[in-house]
Amino acid sequence: YQKWCTSNNFESMLPQDTKECKKAAIDKECGDCQSSVTEHFGPEDPDTKSIPYSDKALETAVLEWLIETNQPIQVFGNTAFKKLLDIASRATRSIKLLSPKQSRV
Repeated sequence: YQKWCTSNNFESMLPQDTKECKKAAIDKECGDCQSSVTEHFGPEDPDTKSIPYSDKALETAVLEWLIETNQPIQVFGNTAFKKLLDIASRATRSIKLLSPKQSRV
């Protein structure tokens, strides 16, 4: 059978031959290298890395926000601002804020 298959350019369908054929195809496709998980992920963007909580980090972020948005310092005593911080502090992941276009009613 083997001799006849080779002389007639026929692919043998015996179980051992099909296993060898599949193995050869995999070896040809992969070569000797094995893919690595690191090839699928790029370097981490430092801007997206979350900052661990500390009172100092929160104070710095709030002061930066106050200056950049030109808010009066009395906003820190506002109950709505305190509620916003309280809700955001319970988030288990990063929070998603509305864009200016989405916030217009």
